[in-house]
Amino acid sequence: MDNINNIVRSTLNERYEIDTKLNLIVENDEMSDTDKFNKIADALADLQDKGKSDEEIDSHIGEGVGEFLNKFLKPGQDQSSSKEGINPGVGDFTSKVSSGITSRVREYLITYGLSLLGFKNRLSQAFASSLADLDLRYLIAMFRGGNNCKQYGAPVMDAMTEGIAKYMMYDIEEDSYAGPLFRNAVFEYFRASDFGEKMAEVVCDVIPKAYKQVADK
Repeated sequence: MDNINNIVRSTLNERYEIDTKLNLIVENDEMSDTDKFNKIADALADLQDKGKSDEEIDSHIGEGVGEFLNKFLKPGQDQSSSKEGINPGVGDFTSKVSSGITSRVREYLITYGLSLLGFKNRLSQAFASSLADLDLRYLIAMFRGGNNCKQYGAPVMDAMTEGIAKYMMYDIEEDSYAGPLFRNAVFEYFRASDFGEKMAEVVCDVIPKAYKQVADK
């Protein structure tokens, strides 16, 4: 019984610490909304590093934090979204993520990062769909650049490579006999080359510069 009580007490203490940390970010009047979002995204990525699932992370987002994120992620509220949605028309991307706030944070990071790189239309769709499977910590590292971006280079490289393969295969019918064969062949070709790695290096180098330029405006 003591062991059970200790586990319950530890779980409650952990939840209190996490909830308090998130609420303090939102309540900090000295921070801009963008800085608050970045801090919250970092905190959520830390939870993911500890093995928390999206559902568990969402359960830590209380009313105050939830209201802030809903406002921040509301379509049309920032330069990477429109009145129709955060990233309207991104192929099968939205079908790969749930409706939870953590998934919407991931969608925002992907869309914002792609907008900084200048990707549009089908190329943006291809990359968005491929990047949707990356954890928050990968997306945060990727779209802020620096050593962390290169540290997570492997999954980033694979996602970028898959995105290029999808982009090249867009006009091949999904249910055709040759479509899957061509797609797999292109994907394997790029994976065997250093193309994806070079793409990831470009992203890690360009994104922080573009991010800083936007932040300085």
